Amino acid sequence: MFLKKNKTFIIAEIGNNHEGSLKIAKELIRKAKLCEVDAVKLQFIDPSKFFHSSLKKNIKKYKKFFLGKDKLMKLKIFADKLGIKLFTTFFDLKNLNTIGKNFNLYKIASSDNNYKELISETIKKKKKTFISLGLLEKQEILRLINFLKKINKDAHKHVSLMYCVSSYPADKKEIDLNKIIYLKQKFPKFKIGYSDHFIGNEACLAAVSLGAEVIEKHFTLSKKFSKFRDHQLSADPKEMKSLVKGIRIIDTMLFNNDKNFK
Repeated sequence: MFLKKNKTFIIAEIGNNHEGSLKIAKELIRKAKLCEVDAVKLQFIDPSKFFHSSLKKNIKKYKKFFLGKDKLMKLKIFADKLGIKLFTTFFDLKNLNTIGKNFNLYKIASSDNNYKELISETIKKKKKTFISLGLLEKQEILRLINFLKKINKDAHKHVSLMYCVSSYPADKKEIDLNKIIYLKQKFPKFKIGYSDHFIGNEACLAAVSLGAEVIEKHFTLSKKFSKFRDHQLSADPKEMKSLVKGIRIIDTMLFNNDKNFK
């Protein structure tokens, strides 16, 4: 089990902030390791499979960002040598079932949390999976849970539900972190996490205090790296290091039990 009791699992979401450069991707992984996160995550978006053929601008953009199988596997070897877990979000069945077999963690993005075939194939692998709940209402979340249980009655042993507000960036007035408490009460067998799109560390720190056991935060080398929007929304190394330190302090505060109070 990758998630340890009484210790928040922290993911640095690189996404596409490497912009297609193997060198930059390696530097992001190396910097994330220095920040002492538990894992780094990429997005494996094959533009020809992800976008409709009419969206030529999007296809052209993401072709520049697409690392491909060979570069992805080089990054996996690089991360293994550094001693940090690397995984990715696969947005199509073919790459999930071919390249995905090389990884021990999976992520289902908000855009795919109703993609039943992809979810089913992922859950059947019985590996640690993080499912983002962005865009889902309460009844839709309940249907998702029932679907997971139909695939595998012990799905809760492998799946973490990631509360998420899909706005980029998320405004403080719409985040409503109390939903973490609701999810923990409604689905007590599942580990509940928080995938963050808020600028700054406050939302992640508050989420941990409310019981989130997994934190996913976008990560970049510099908020001014390029005009690509995700850099501005991401934590840079200084911010990420501060976040990890803050979370570990909260972990200690929450779980260093006072024996005299029992």
